[in-house]
Amino acid sequence: MVAAASGQSLEGLKNVVVGASGSVTAQPPADPLEQMDLTCMKNVKNPQTWINVQQKFQYILGPSAGFVPLNKENTLEPAVTSIMQDIESLPKENEGECAIGQLMLQLLKIITVDSDGELIGQIKSKDQISSPILTLLLDVPWSTYQPEWPMFGLLAQAAVKRSKTHTNNEAIDGLVQPELKQFASAMNRAIGETNLENLRGLSQAFIDSGADGAMQASPIGYMTAVFTQAATAPTKQEAKAVLSDAQILLKSMITSPADLEASLGSQWPMWGMAYLASLKASV
Repeated sequence: MVAAASGQSLEGLKNVVVGASGSVTAQPPADPLEQMDLTCMKNVKNPQTWINVQQKFQYILGPSAGFVPLNKENTLEPAVTSIMQDIESLPKENEGECAIGQLMLQLLKIITVDSDGELIGQIKSKDQISSPILTLLLDVPWSTYQPEWPMFGLLAQAAVKRSKTHTNNEAIDGLVQPELKQFASAMNRAIGETNLENLRGLSQAFIDSGADGAMQASPIGYMTAVFTQAATAPTKQEAKAVLSDAQILLKSMITSPADLEASLGSQWPMWGMAYLASLKASV
């Protein structure tokens, strides 16, 4: 079974964007993102513990983690053990003070114990996991928690594992057309060769083929191309600008836990490119 996250610790994430329009007050409403302190450095009693946890996630999730599965015995299991020791060292009443840290740990646990991608698919039926993930992806500016919490790196690892054993059919991935199959193959080949120039050219060609038509034919493929443009951008500023646009596009593609599951089982390396883009935007 999927390990359940603490309902109390994740409730804040599920409601992070609620309140501004629905509250009636004489004072300007407080910024909910500021109140949430998604980096867990300002409004928690034990910031150093959460900084240590962040650094451990960042350490195991290097750039190659976007496409290559991490070793269970040498990397994943030791990371889970070490992070759990950090959190368990806190006073019991403070273990849930960093909701996003707890969420990241739960996702890491699932990836670690999931040998065939089955548990990752079950996330869609586990609201305590899927709801805060969707909130972070769709409603919260990515720059407010990344790169401190490399969520895209974990989603990339989940996608690497899920897509190998529960691969989407061609219709879901929009790979019915021969041209798109060739594009996907060329992109995966360029990733294997670490050929950033080819990746940028391929992704730009896809986007130039017409935003509406390309996104309709293969929404996941189009998002992969947009993330690739950010990942291969010549400057940090351009990468950040493209990522900002990408979040708007992602909202039109992922609207439910089932959509999230489909993105993880895709033959397109969407989450791997999203992770590289998030790193590029923070360098």
